[in-house]
Amino acid sequence: MIAPTCRIATLCLVVLLVAPARVHAVQVLPPGQEDRIEALLGAGILLAGCRYEGAGVEQTRVKGTWRCGDARVGVTLGHASAAHPDDTIAGAWALSAAGAPAPFVAALAARMRAFGPTVTWQYVQAVTLPPGAPPETPQPAGTPPKTGMAPMSPEAEAVYRRSEALMSQSRVWEMLEELEALVRREPHPLLMGRVVVAGASRVSQPDGIAWVDERMRQADAHPEDLISQFVTGVAVHYRGHGRGESREAKVADYERALHFLERVKDAYASSPRLWIYLAVSYLRTGRQAEAEAAIENAVAHDDGGDADIYYCRAEVWHRKDPRKALADIERYQATMRRNKAGGAWAAPEKEGRVEAMRQTVARVASGEASWNQGEGEFDLFDPVKPGPAVLRQLGESTVLVGAASVLFAILAAWALWHYRRPRNSPRSS
Repeated sequence: MIAPTCRIATLCLVVLLVAPARVHAVQVLPPGQEDRIEALLGAGILLAGCRYEGAGVEQTRVKGTWRCGDARVGVTLGHASAAHPDDTIAGAWALSAAGAPAPFVAALAARMRAFGPTVTWQYVQAVTLPPGAPPETPQPAGTPPKTGMAPMSPEAEAVYRRSEALMSQSRVWEMLEELEALVRREPHPLLMGRVVVAGASRVSQPDGIAWVDERMRQADAHPEDLISQFVTGVAVHYRGHGRGESREAKVADYERALHFLERVKDAYASSPRLWIYLAVSYLRTGRQAEAEAAIENAVAHDDGGDADIYYCRAEVWHRKDPRKALADIERYQATMRRNKAGGAWAAPEKEGRVEAMRQTVARVASGEASWNQGEGEFDLFDPVKPGPAVLRQLGESTVLVGAASVLFAILAAWALWHYRRPRNSPRSS
């Protein structure tokens, strides 16, 4: 039963305007998904002894009521990007349930994790006006508001949002086939970025090495399939990066990545993601000048929201110009903070790793340390194995952070190998 103030069947897309004057994005729930929302809320069933009574939507949140014995409990649900620190987070959702029984809160959070990916959030641009100015009606953007980027179609938006929920659970590879088919029809920059994440995640599965071999065979058999060339190039790049057991094995896979990515340089010349992987593959095969040119192509086509461009430009320049690399790492961090505030998801472990990198590059840029290019195989951005020979005069903190990251990666890989099995794995195209 829906609260009479604002029925779920008539979801509100009005955004309040607040000072100071600026353009920002908020997450709203577009109409047409009433049944999904009520399924998420547990309509018709008991949650830890509590029965759902009704809900209403107030712009960017859902307010629901449940009867728990003799008590009536109110819960507010919203997007996790706007959550208060005390809220309970469940996937892309957050809930505030002050005074509610703990078993009920846990049951509702579990339901949000299970049903949350079926409900689509939508970005809306909210324009804050100066005092006294007439109000304007914000328009749904379909994607995060970024300069120069066209909105996605409703179909693409729905797929993108579903993939975001899976990405936060490290399961986005389960959608690779669907994403790849969608990008064939609509090569939107955000979708290109998401198919990259899905492909990289697929490589990390236990059968990832063999899967990449089959992808390469299929891509060579169908060179006219441009998306296949792109996805395969990215996949073999990540196989080298994440699973190469020697410097020679890594370089061989980066050369293979270039074989596929260079086939689509004309078709996807405006895609920053293409130029990112070309640049890093060039760099890691010793082609510095081509890496610099490629990463500048990525920058030229950036709309201001792709943080990874600056992370990769930092890699391209970190040995040649540490000060420039430091500025790009800090730009990456600033861009990610802004993207997260708009609802984007970021892996906490990567944030910690990038901060450790920033501290390392800062010490080189300041002259406190110098790159050790002659000892061992360790590389700051693409290590074969851990080692303390990255820098001379480094303090213990950077080495400990690196060792802890490697230990975590080993344990995670072990857990994935023993407990995780591919489900609905994408077929090669």
